[in-house]
Amino acid sequence: MNNTFNSKILIAEDNEDSCLMLRLFLESLDFHVVEARNGEEAVKLANEEQPDLILMDLNMPVIDGITAALHIRSNPELADIPILANSADGLRGMDLFSGIDELGKAYIGYIAKPFSFDELTEQINAALFQNQKRRLISPANCNFPHTF
Repeated sequence: MNNTFNSKILIAEDNEDSCLMLRLFLESLDFHVVEARNGEEAVKLANEEQPDLILMDLNMPVIDGITAALHIRSNPELADIPILANSADGLRGMDLFSGIDELGKAYIGYIAKPFSFDELTEQINAALFQNQKRRLISPANCNFPHTF
């Protein structure tokens, strides 16, 4: 897969080995990768970097991934960034993450650890496609009069 859109992905992951594995995999697909090691860094880097997608571990120090996602989604400039949450807590992690989709219209997904690269690729493609499609059909991106 060749990422012709030069998409930027923010990896918010406190486990160094997991972060390295994700970075190497995503860079092999031509994504630009930015890394945060805790939820506070994730919020800061989301503001600074405006990524196209955030891979958010739910169990991180300083600020957990759920709280970080809520901070990100409460900022109107960041509310449309798709977030793909992940956790080793299985379905419990998905339950904890429910409700965040109420903030912003962008994709919210969840993937349980351990996951395969095929699963991850499928989720990333869904998130980026849905966000691109939403952007493409947004009235804000149209030069046509909004009334007739």
